[in-house]
Amino acid sequence: MKTNDVSSPRTGWKQALAAFAVLLSLAPVADRAAAAPADTEPAPTSKLTGIALTGAQRITRPETVAEITVELNKIAKEAGAKIRVTEVLVWSQNYKPAQGPALMKKVTQSLQKAGFTYKEMSQQQTDSGKATLFLTGREKKKEALVGLWMQTEEFLLLSWARMEAP
Repeated sequence: MKTNDVSSPRTGWKQALAAFAVLLSLAPVADRAAAAPADTEPAPTSKLTGIALTGAQRITRPETVAEITVELNKIAKEAGAKIRVTEVLVWSQNYKPAQGPALMKKVTQSLQKAGFTYKEMSQQQTDSGKATLFLTGREKKKEALVGLWMQTEEFLLLSWARMEAP
């Protein structure tokens, strides 16, 4: 695979390690994003993938989305790509930490049913919670996304962005 081929969610270990450092810097951003529930709207479907979402809220505050986009772009650059569109989703209403893995699994299964591949790249326990970096894409449509799950005691946050070759 060429380094700028973002239609397939694969990357080498060096890129994953570099992205992992960025992942750690996203933890405080995730906390701030989830702390502002007034800046959300219901998200019954993802604007990036079109998959159905249950109980999700889309973060609409431009400053928050821009801050997350900057960090995700650092990861994309490691894969020889750049970010085109970012979506930030949060599950916080009536959220219990035990729900996190089930919600993540449901989203992953929905992606797979829609023809996406899904590859978890790295996980890290942070002061805020558990962060998981992943890549997903549909090779037939030459579509790739980089994403980050942040699972805490108070919320589950999904930040993801569509990548394209520069």
